[in-house]
Amino acid sequence: MSPLLPFVSSPKPPVSSPPRRLVKPLRRAHDLDFERARRAAQRRGRKRRRQIQKIVLTVGLPVGALSLWLGARAMASYRSVWFGGPSIVTGISCQGAPVGVGSSWFFASEEGAVWRAATKTSVPQKVWPGTFPAPAQVVGISNGVVVASGDGTLARLDSSGHVRWSVKHSGSLFPRPALMNTGAKSIIVGGDDAGRVWARDARDGKTLWAQEAAAPIGEGVTATPWGVVVPLLGHTNSRGGLRCFESVGGKVRWSFPTNPRDRAAGTAIPRFDAATGRVYWCNDLGAVFALDARTGRKIWKSFVPPRVGAKNSVVLRASPILVDGLLVVGGNDGGLRAFDASNGHLMWTRWLKQPLSEALGKARLGERLVVVAGEKPVVMVDAKSGQVARQLGTGNVGWNGHEFAASDEVGTWHFWES
Repeated sequence: MSPLLPFVSSPKPPVSSPPRRLVKPLRRAHDLDFERARRAAQRRGRKRRRQIQKIVLTVGLPVGALSLWLGARAMASYRSVWFGGPSIVTGISCQGAPVGVGSSWFFASEEGAVWRAATKTSVPQKVWPGTFPAPAQVVGISNGVVVASGDGTLARLDSSGHVRWSVKHSGSLFPRPALMNTGAKSIIVGGDDAGRVWARDARDGKTLWAQEAAAPIGEGVTATPWGVVVPLLGHTNSRGGLRCFESVGGKVRWSFPTNPRDRAAGTAIPRFDAATGRVYWCNDLGAVFALDARTGRKIWKSFVPPRVGAKNSVVLRASPILVDGLLVVGGNDGGLRAFDASNGHLMWTRWLKQPLSEALGKARLGERLVVVAGEKPVVMVDAKSGQVARQLGTGNVGWNGHEFAASDEVGTWHFWES
């Protein structure tokens, strides 16, 4: 009997690579499968690209053509009227909107000088030296401008910038003067920061009358057929409001409010509407008024609603503007608001990212009427809808009925046609 041998498990056969004779055929088969998959992916990719191109051609071309048309139309609204380029760099820091008289533009610089530029020349000329370190008030007049300097000098310049006459007042002439017609005579009515109101003959500058307003005067006066309307600030003898002085003789025609105890101080320049015979005004208490320009009778009164969460009332110092039946006012809270000029109902509000304290303007941008507001940047708002129509950077913008002029902080003047 053979001895029992210990049990020994047989080892597993080692996993070996395919035989050398099978390596090349397997690799060739793998490469063929990979190549077929790659070509199928390429075919699917080309099919997707053709589909995308078809969609782009079907939808994108009309959209692109519309975008190009709108862009060309927008550019056509602002084509340069200056030879050699759309802007002129002068280094003159301007304050306030340029004043257009015929083909000339007049600019008031911050140091008190006045410059004139013609649309066919690229070299502006200083036409008023300015001896007071504050901007002068420049008002357009027939064939020229009236300049009221901060040193108390009042002058009339023709459209070429030549001084026709100049007179000196004892007080400063910060309020903006106004031009009035009384029969065959044109007069210039203005005031000073001491509360005096005066009238001068526009032909030679001779004094016609002078009156005391009993309170400091706001930003400027407004002419009506029944007299000049003057905004008043608060004072020891007055709580502000409006006062109308007759154009002949300077007698007080009416005062608003009629109760002298009512507070109504404001600096905004009133706005007169010849079509309705009304005077529109807004003050530092956030109130907006429509008055009968002949009698001073209040027609309606509205208050500007403050921004949600604001504790103080809105200060309205931007002189209002009338645009297509709307009265638009600007507040220190950055709100531009439009009221129905007939009844005082609030129509729309547009919030701008800057306080509005300068006078508002209006212009025609293509087929739309726009309100020009602000300085940083200048914003043009569609008067009908309240939507922003265009931004023009930093500066001031003026419009003379067919073209714009804009002056920025660094002294670059831009000119466009509307």
